[in-house]
Amino acid sequence: MKTPEIWQLGMHFDPAQGGADRYFHDLLRGLEQNGRYFTAAAFDGNTDGNRVSLGPSAAPLLQRRSAIRNFGKRIAASPTPKVAAAHFALYAGFLAPVMKATPLVVHFHGPWSGEAAAEGAGAWTVFAKGWIEKRVYSRAAHCIVLSKAFQEILTGGFGISPEKISVVPGPVDLEKFRPPESVEVCRERLGRPAGRRMVFCVRRLVSRMGIPELIEGFSKIAGRFPDVDLVIGGSGERDADFRAAADRTGLGERIAFRGFIPEAELPSFYGAADFSVVPSQRLEGFGLVALESLACGTPVVVTPVGGLPETVAGLSKHLVLPDPGPDAIANGLGAALETPGFLPGSLECRKYAEINFSPSRIAGRIAEIYDRMAAK
Repeated sequence: MKTPEIWQLGMHFDPAQGGADRYFHDLLRGLEQNGRYFTAAAFDGNTDGNRVSLGPSAAPLLQRRSAIRNFGKRIAASPTPKVAAAHFALYAGFLAPVMKATPLVVHFHGPWSGEAAAEGAGAWTVFAKGWIEKRVYSRAAHCIVLSKAFQEILTGGFGISPEKISVVPGPVDLEKFRPPESVEVCRERLGRPAGRRMVFCVRRLVSRMGIPELIEGFSKIAGRFPDVDLVIGGSGERDADFRAAADRTGLGERIAFRGFIPEAELPSFYGAADFSVVPSQRLEGFGLVALESLACGTPVVVTPVGGLPETVAGLSKHLVLPDPGPDAIANGLGAALETPGFLPGSLECRKYAEINFSPSRIAGRIAEIYDRMAAK
């Protein structure tokens, strides 16, 4: 069999739109590094070579459906061996009916319905999203998940056979996220006061990301470490609530919210930090931000939620907290701040990311799955 064509359907070409979009961007780069030919489609951006813009993501749903179906017809018309991969259940559902003879691989980036429920969506919305998901996952030739935690959601929550699932972690952009020239330069670039240490967290400001627990945990140990500040990056619907929670601690500017941080600026924040924190409380299938921190040479402390432990435990057991509560967060922060060498050093962090999560390595593993599906 000839090497099959790979057709990719993502949500957005802009990697700054979210974790799934960053994964899509890095996967395409990894496929290119492996010399694999593909045609990719997503919304926003411009058509350029093998990347096809399907129009604006803000377009009405029926218009987006039509654009995806036209892309599917293009896939179906290709005479060569092929496989299609989709990165969002709704769009996969639009794509599949027009290319029935083409094997479809679905990349599962998280339970769409479960995330909606966690953020307080209505029962009908949660049901409808779950129905779409189950229909798509059950009809897919194969599903690729980021962690064993996500595999358990597909098997237990959607009834998908383990034989139809492969666990492959996500890649991290090792060129964009790399150790800084020096911590001092990064801190100066951010306007940080001299002599002050920094703990960094970047999250979408919604309930399940653990920001209230982090604020409470930091407030418990702040008195022991008067030279340490907590810097929180990100935006979201709970922004005002979380800022109010920080105000109630009485720590003033020691808990600083920096709002949305453009991707190009994130390496400076990681580089300026003593370590970063991912305090997620639920539905965290992988935690790409943890890898970005490690790629920048900055250790990261995570809660034992979803796929987070799988991402970092191979580097050091001290990176995984015993539970996601504020007391465990406080104890973990305290141990990392008061004990030199408690967390891995910069070189260890970077090497771990390079060996295990380079785009070329991850894309190579995924391409092998595509080839198997195309050969069936």
